Amino acid sequence: MDQRPTPYQENVKKSSTSPSTSGHPGLTFVRRAHGVRAGKTFRLLSDGRVEKSDLVRLPEERLALAIHAPVMDVEHLAAILRRAATFPDGHVVLAALLPVFGGRVEDAPHAPLYRRKAENGGPFDPSTSTRILCLDVDGLRVPRALADKPRALADSALELLGLASGAGVVWQWSSSARLSPDEGDLVQARGRVWAVMSEALGCEDLRLWLHAHKTGRLGAARLWADPAVYSCSQPVYTAAPRFEGLQDPFPSPQERWVLLEGPLVDPLPVRAYIEARQEAQDEARCRGLLASLEAATRTTSSRTWSEGSEPGGRLADKIRARLEEHASTPPGGRNPASLALAGWLVGLAEKGWLTLPQVEALFADAVRGFQDPAHHLKILARIARKAGVRS
Repeated sequence: MDQRPTPYQENVKKSSTSPSTSGHPGLTFVRRAHGVRAGKTFRLLSDGRVEKSDLVRLPEERLALAIHAPVMDVEHLAAILRRAATFPDGHVVLAALLPVFGGRVEDAPHAPLYRRKAENGGPFDPSTSTRILCLDVDGLRVPRALADKPRALADSALELLGLASGAGVVWQWSSSARLSPDEGDLVQARGRVWAVMSEALGCEDLRLWLHAHKTGRLGAARLWADPAVYSCSQPVYTAAPRFEGLQDPFPSPQERWVLLEGPLVDPLPVRAYIEARQEAQDEARCRGLLASLEAATRTTSSRTWSEGSEPGGRLADKIRARLEEHASTPPGGRNPASLALAGWLVGLAEKGWLTLPQVEALFADAVRGFQDPAHHLKILARIARKAGVRS
């Protein structure tokens, strides 16, 4: 395996003095290498039609600068976004940089801009937590009278997601806003809602919450808010579009950003979704443990289960309790807990109350939700080997 440092790791020394951003999760401002533009282009054709050229994210795109910007409140967020919008080659990413980079990566034009599946494939941290709420609401249909009122548009988006209206937000008019008016009583809102939440939540949790709304799993799919903005390296474009042969409906790029004052967003519906999802996962895991235990007891003779000092019913209850307890062990105590559980289960196998495959199946279910189940299965295998227990 190639042990040479990636271009990002080579920049660690340059960024070692960067301030910690853990107290105020924010967003990451990114500039592309070689001046590659990060915005859309609208071109007037000879037949009067307007052609839109979307920016294409290419695998070989490279990084010139990435710097994490902690965000304190909505006014601070507005200042960062307006500043980001002045760079034609810039955009933002909601994920933070990996901790090894200290909040800043620069002068790495040969480094990949986006994270790959392979290790060290990119600079962004997939486990990021953020206080930034970002809702891309181009699919929101509103009455024509509200189509040009940022406060009404933002409140409509927040309310459809179960969030309180009147919060402090930054409304960003999209690239195509005011270009081609819709016909009819209902028109399409063209913009993005930015806000600061009262607490940091995981980007992956926020992505799943928006996806659940989009697919209708949290009721009617009434708001199409793109969940991809919370993916690890997803660019969120801030640069003003370019116009060729027609006039920008916003004379100044700064007019695309509207600050609406108000309190921080309370993410109560997001927390409720996260807790309900965790409960469902825990319940499914417990069902798996019980099913494995039932299978083990069903294939073991009643005579064997009643031997020794542990009657069958009491032993089954005890195994069930130990497995459930181990599955909920917090990260800091999982290694010693796995050693204890593995030793106990192998002891049952030594007595003939369980076979080694049954022990392995039960133990595998108990560690399924851990970060590295294979590591814990190696602990079990080592203990079984030392005890001389074989299949």
